[in-house]
Amino acid sequence: MKPFSLALLTLLCFRSVTVVAQEFEKEVLPILQTHCFKCHGPEEQKSGLRLDSRAALLSGGDFGAAIVPGVAENSLLIEVISSSDDDVKMPPKGDRLTSEQIETLKKWIADGAVWPDQMDAVAEEKVSSDHWSFQPLAKTFTHESIDGFLGTINVPVADRRSLIRRITLDVTGLPPTPQEVESFVQDTDNRALQKGRSAFACIKALRRALGPALARCHPLR
Repeated sequence: MKPFSLALLTLLCFRSVTVVAQEFEKEVLPILQTHCFKCHGPEEQKSGLRLDSRAALLSGGDFGAAIVPGVAENSLLIEVISSSDDDVKMPPKGDRLTSEQIETLKKWIADGAVWPDQMDAVAEEKVSSDHWSFQPLAKTFTHESIDGFLGTINVPVADRRSLIRRITLDVTGLPPTPQEVESFVQDTDNRALQKGRSAFACIKALRRALGPALARCHPLR
């Protein structure tokens, strides 16, 4: 290719990019700012969707990508702004886009959805999970007690076998012997913990761990 032809091609490409950028700033961006950014911008993202950057448009929200560059008819954005269905149409309230504005967005997407200085943007991978750690922080709490907040309401009372195991492990750090468990299970007296072998073993462990002060004040010393 001759130097003159290469220079001319470069100039034409530069002019084309400049024109596209100017068209975006003058025709496309104002439409998005006026009709979309309020509900799908930095302040609020209804349906998890932002429309204030090319990456956000490609990433989409709860219903998928907002645009498919080069294929306007497959773009969700075009579908919702063109729809007459009250459950689908966007914006849901206020002035609808004119037919000229819709055609402007269609042409912009069909031409590749050029957004100056953002053409390297790619769709961000969205994490979708019901796990609590992926859920948004609650602004208010309706629970009236710490038990309600922790979800421990209506927890059943531990059976005697579980109870003696928990108490012995908590106090001594060791599980009870099978004989101690069976002795406690068979003793239905409410004071079984105080008079049983396991209870005394726990108290002795406390005395050894905490010293004479506990032993002097404990009622079973």
